[in-house]
Amino acid sequence: MEQSKSGYINMERCSDLDFTNSSLRDEHLHRYQLAALLAHGTVVDCACGIGYGGPILAKNTNVNKYIGIDPAIEAIQYATTNFKFDRLSYSLGTLEDNGVPPGTVDTCVVFETLEHTVNPSIALHAVRKMLSENGTMIGSVPSKEFDELCEATYSANPYHLHKFEIHELVELLKSTFESHFIFIGEFTLGTLFRKFEGSKAASDPVVVVEGSIHADTKDQENIYGSIFFIAGSTVAVNASIKRIGKVNRFFKSIPKIKLDIEENLPLRVAFNRSELMIVQRDKAITDQTKMIDARDIAITDQTNMIDERDSVIIDLGKMVYERDLALNAHASSLCLRDQEIADYTNLLGTICKTTTADRALGTLFSKEHVALPFRDMSLTLYLFIKKLYETAVEDEVNILYFFAREGQLLKKMFDCYQSSIPKASQIKTQYLLVSRRSTFLMSLGDLNSETFEILFRQYRCISVYDFLKSLDLDAYSPQLSAAMSITGEELREVCNDLPSAPIFQKLLSLKFFKDLYETERVARSAAFKAYLASLSNGVIPDFLHVVDVGWKGTIQDNIYNWRKQAKGVDANVKGYYVGLIAEGIKTSKNKKVGLLFSNSGKRTANFHLFNENRALFEILLHADHGSTLRYKLTTSNEVEILFDDFSEQVMVEQLVAPVSLTILDFFRQLVFLLPKLTVSESQLMRLVATRHFNMVFSPTSQEIGWIQKIFHAESFGVFVASRFDTGNKPISNMQRLSFTYRLFFNRKDIDLGFWPWLTIKNNGIPKLHSVYSVYRRIQNCW
Repeated sequence: MEQSKSGYINMERCSDLDFTNSSLRDEHLHRYQLAALLAHGTVVDCACGIGYGGPILAKNTNVNKYIGIDPAIEAIQYATTNFKFDRLSYSLGTLEDNGVPPGTVDTCVVFETLEHTVNPSIALHAVRKMLSENGTMIGSVPSKEFDELCEATYSANPYHLHKFEIHELVELLKSTFESHFIFIGEFTLGTLFRKFEGSKAASDPVVVVEGSIHADTKDQENIYGSIFFIAGSTVAVNASIKRIGKVNRFFKSIPKIKLDIEENLPLRVAFNRSELMIVQRDKAITDQTKMIDARDIAITDQTNMIDERDSVIIDLGKMVYERDLALNAHASSLCLRDQEIADYTNLLGTICKTTTADRALGTLFSKEHVALPFRDMSLTLYLFIKKLYETAVEDEVNILYFFAREGQLLKKMFDCYQSSIPKASQIKTQYLLVSRRSTFLMSLGDLNSETFEILFRQYRCISVYDFLKSLDLDAYSPQLSAAMSITGEELREVCNDLPSAPIFQKLLSLKFFKDLYETERVARSAAFKAYLASLSNGVIPDFLHVVDVGWKGTIQDNIYNWRKQAKGVDANVKGYYVGLIAEGIKTSKNKKVGLLFSNSGKRTANFHLFNENRALFEILLHADHGSTLRYKLTTSNEVEILFDDFSEQVMVEQLVAPVSLTILDFFRQLVFLLPKLTVSESQLMRLVATRHFNMVFSPTSQEIGWIQKIFHAESFGVFVASRFDTGNKPISNMQRLSFTYRLFFNRKDIDLGFWPWLTIKNNGIPKLHSVYSVYRRIQNCW
């Protein structure tokens, strides 16, 4: 069996249901026989399977037209070949997506289908939309008791997504239809006593005698097989009940002897197979006897092998001797390692005694010590962590939440920095698994008033599919494209300005999207609230203090909007960032500060220095997991966090992690070293600025080569992998002159990329990048 595009399982596929089995056949046919008494006008049979119900329903002369709908193409092909007659047709479709015009159906048949739908309420609304004013829905679902009995007998059915008790089904029908009527269907064995018609005289008229059903259930537990229901307007339901006549109806099944043949014959076949297996076992015993004889021969051979083993033991003794030599050599290497550790300890002691911080850092960061790139970033991050701690203490912060993914390494550094501080003065930290995508939908308001400002302020030239993916609703794109009557290609077509595009307005007006949007928004908000509370001893602080690398604080804006929906004017969030280049939604209640560099308000003195190749911070501060997708509450009210595919994993493990771990190691050494030196705030800033300047304006060829191997996967707005390789293609002198001219006289026409210095070096005239470095140095004036 397979899941259909509408989200439910087609249980009556021709490959899944053998209608040569009489008992199974009759159980399904009885439903259609009862429905045939009620069917009229245009009839739609949802999940019709192989179509055997069509001819039964069409026998009612009140049926003008029958349409069988099923999502399985092989089932529709079988039905069209075997059951297509006048007034009968079959087509692909589902409850929610079937191409039937609204209000055109008089009778909608939905047998054993609702339990397979993802959302029965949405499915019933789809049925109601198809029905005419006095149209009738006829349907059935297995009862919860019968479903559980089947699970105990045959194991669980993975395709049943819901189990219905009668009162639950009644509430579901009430929420959708004006009126309803419930039947109970039981497939059971019994004895039918009827008058022998052959005893009548030829002249006697034929008399149909009403029978009665007798059931003694005192010693039996009665389990209802199916809950059969009629729903629609009050007029339609009353008319249906009147058409049936007697409510209790018994449909004749097969004789018990035929049932026994079908059920017991396979057992007899199995017994015959068992007897055959016994014969085969006896033969196997005989063969085993022969094997024992062969074993004796093998024992003789094994004696010979023992002699050979003795020879091997002698050789093994030689190997043990060689192993001892290797162990001695390893012991010597351990002694050398211990000596290196002692020398390094002496080095730190020497550094602490050095008269100036410049010389101390020069010794620590000597070229001979470590050859990995960008190690001076540890000093830059030390300055940020120091400022972060001092600012948090000034703000009387109790707990800092470090945003994923850059926050993973930042939190380790902050905790390391606090290790040298008295415990009473330490600030509690938490690592918060968030992303722009995971916090976006829960931050939004009612769809009728939502403008999606946080997405569209940066990404307007995107497709509807990109929009859905930013909401993490792209899994529903097949249903949405079908409901909008467009193809998947049209859904992925990029619009010049999506907010004003007609296809986007069509999506927003779609009822299925509205219901999906609201359901997911509420569910994810509740799950995130539980997740955040679990990190804060069950209570979310009134004032959230968050830490991230930068640059606009979009995740903070999402969380602020989410908090504002619950707390109103009492929502307070403050973000501490490495750098801030745009304010986003910055208010007195949603504060942001760039501790290392900022373009918010008055530009900081070293803005151009740290903003040059700011992508370095994102690259080097990389976590060991993928981007967070969403939050989900399990049935036991536990929070489940779902992640996107970690497409950067190999690159992070092989290229980024070795460099990041070295930076973290140097950071730990700085935490040990700098407090022991007399370094003022201005001296520390000058030291950091000087070394950071050398990293971004005078990098080594190794550093340039390393960063050109890195890529970054975008996970919001647009979903592409950005590479940092600026290219090493040969460039002519004329092209260099053209680039230089445009740089000075038509600056807007040039994209200098993530690292302007490197772009100028690769594309400008010789030494132009050196002039650019001098210009930036004068600008910063540290």
